[in-house]
Amino acid sequence: MPRNALPNVVLPVLALAGTGLAVVAVLAGTRPPQSPMMLDAPAESAFSHAVSGTGLVEPGSEFIEVGAEVSGTVARVAAVAGRSVEAGDILFALDSRAAAAERAVRASELALAEATIARLRSAPRSEDLPPLRARVAAAEAQLREAESLLSMVGRVGEGYAGSPEEVARRRYLVEERKASADEAKALLARAEAGSWADDIRVAEAERDAAAARLSAADVALELRTIRAPVAGTILRVEVRPGEHVIAGGTPAVVMGSLEELLIRVDIDENEAWRVERGARATASLRGNSGRRADLAFVRLEPYVIPKRSLTGLSTERVDTRVLQVIYSMPADALDAFPGQQVDVFIEASPLNIGGARPTVSR
Repeated sequence: MPRNALPNVVLPVLALAGTGLAVVAVLAGTRPPQSPMMLDAPAESAFSHAVSGTGLVEPGSEFIEVGAEVSGTVARVAAVAGRSVEAGDILFALDSRAAAAERAVRASELALAEATIARLRSAPRSEDLPPLRARVAAAEAQLREAESLLSMVGRVGEGYAGSPEEVARRRYLVEERKASADEAKALLARAEAGSWADDIRVAEAERDAAAARLSAADVALELRTIRAPVAGTILRVEVRPGEHVIAGGTPAVVMGSLEELLIRVDIDENEAWRVERGARATASLRGNSGRRADLAFVRLEPYVIPKRSLTGLSTERVDTRVLQVIYSMPADALDAFPGQQVDVFIEASPLNIGGARPTVSR
C-alpha cells in the first residue's frame, strides 16, 4: 500500500464508522423506557372518602415480651416458635443450683427454730425434775446438819463450845447452807414452771423470720423458671441454653394470643382530625391487594406519638407524628402474620379545605 494511502483511505473509513456508531447510540437513547411489570396493583379504598395508613398486624393480646426477673445462665429452653402454650407452661429455665442451695439453708434454719419452740413448750422434761428434787433434799439435809452444830453452842454455852472463831464459823455455815437450799428450791420451782413466756415469744419471732427467709428463697428459686403469663402462641425465641440472660434486658420470648388479630394503624397527624371513633375500615394484604378484610373498631389511643420505624427499635424515629387507631379482625381474614404490614383505609369525612371543618366525635 502506498505510503499516502493511510491518510487518504483508512482515516475517512474510521471516521464514517464512528459517526455511524454515534447515530445508533443516539437513536437507542431516544427510545422510551419500558415500564417495569407490575406484580400487584396498589390497594384501593372501598369508601368514597377515606384516610389511609399503614397497619401493623399484632396478636389479639398484643405482643407479650417475656424476659427474666433475675439474671442467670439459661439451663433449658422449652419454648418453640409456632407452638401453642397454656398459662403457666414453662418457657425456659435458668441455672438454679445456687438458689436451691440457699433454699436448703433457709429450710434448715426454719427447722431449727421450730425445734427450739418445741423444746421450750415441752419443758419441764420429766427426767429433769428428779435430779433437782434430790439436790433440794441434799441442801436441806446439809442445812439441818449445820443447824444441829450451831444448836450445840446454845446448849453448852459459847464459852464451852469452842473458840469464838469456831462459833462464828458454825453460824456462817448455817447461812451458807440455807442459801444453798433456797437456790436448789428456786431451780426446782423454775423447772416445774416450764419455759418463760418471753423466751417462747422470742423463739416464735425467730421462727417467723426463718419462715420469711425460706419464702424469699422459694420465690428466688421460682423466678429462675420463666412461665407463660397467658395462653397463646410462641412467636419468637431469642434465647438458647448456655446463654446469659440479663434481668430487664432483651426479651427472651415473644408470644401472644392468635385467636384474633389486631391492626395498629398509624395515621399521619395532618389527617388525624378526620378519623372518628367507630369508623369503618378495611385492610388489604401487601403483595396481594385483592385480599381484603373488614375491620372492627377497638379503640383510639388519644396520644399523638413520633412515628417509629417498623424495625421496632425505639432509637429509630422520624419527624412525623402519628395517631394510632386499633382495629381487630378474625385470624383467618387475611392469613396475615403478626408483624406484617397491611394497607388500611378508614372511612372519614371529606376534605373541606377552605370551608368549615366537619364535626368529628372524640
